[in-house]
Amino acid sequence: MPFAVTHILFPIIILSLVRERIKGYKRKITLHEILVAGIFGILPDIDLVLDIAFKSVGSDLHIHRLFTHTLIFPAIAFGAAFFFRHKKTKMILYAASLGLATHVILDFIVGGLVYPLYPIADFGVGLNLLQILGFSSWHILAGMDTILLILWIVHEEKKKKIKDFI
Repeated sequence: MPFAVTHILFPIIILSLVRERIKGYKRKITLHEILVAGIFGILPDIDLVLDIAFKSVGSDLHIHRLFTHTLIFPAIAFGAAFFFRHKKTKMILYAASLGLATHVILDFIVGGLVYPLYPIADFGVGLNLLQILGFSSWHILAGMDTILLILWIVHEEKKKKIKDFI
């Protein structure tokens, strides 16, 4: 599973690039919505707190990646946006949906199993790409965080927009 920085930066970078590259989106996507996408990009790992709490009392219960790593929540946020007329609310829900979905997709690609339809369907899927490629996961994931952060900062500085994020 990617580390926190990757989970936060990935949706931020996606929305920033859409905002920058697609004509007319600079006014449609605000920095606030980009922040929301980043926050929701890490939110599915909130269940780690419960895992730690269960382990601290000697329980074998493992809930990480069950309820929070499902595609149901991004679909609900995305679908809910259609029911709101207020543009700001719609955009926040779209940003939240993007953050949640990128988290599940990154975990699916990089590490272990996710349960995309839990609790409706109890099956896990995952590419576990690092293991397939024979890499030591913790070092690669830490490097991925570092490289992604540096590339993003360099990109923003090159575009003279780093001040937008300060």
